[in-house]
Amino acid sequence: MYRKIAPENISDKMIDAMLIAFAFYLLIIMFPLPLTILSPIGMGFACYMYAMAKKDGELIAAAGLKAPSAWWAFFITPVYLWKRSKMLKKNQTPLFTWVVIFILSILMGSFIEEFIEGFMQGFAMAL
Repeated sequence: MYRKIAPENISDKMIDAMLIAFAFYLLIIMFPLPLTILSPIGMGFACYMYAMAKKDGELIAAAGLKAPSAWWAFFITPVYLWKRSKMLKKNQTPLFTWVVIFILSILMGSFIEEFIEGFMQGFAMAL
């Protein structure tokens, strides 16, 4: 399907798409909606991560290497990112980016909760 390529020439486009999707998903779930992994949006996100990892795995296989299972991306994305970087002998930047995005989402989520709570209290006092 793909022409043979050297492992060092494997693009990180699929990984970039996964990180962007992760950031977007976390931005969505910061709002007080029931958007867990079991929700339609959560399942859609997990399926997208699986599809990107599957496509990435095909590129890795074209280089003659055994790609990490795409199921890691579906269930535990950081494990997929770590295994991929280790196998391709690349730096762990995608993994660290994922962790930073995750931590920022937690911090921003609590900030947004406090902001909404303060706003609602101010609104109730105005009435």
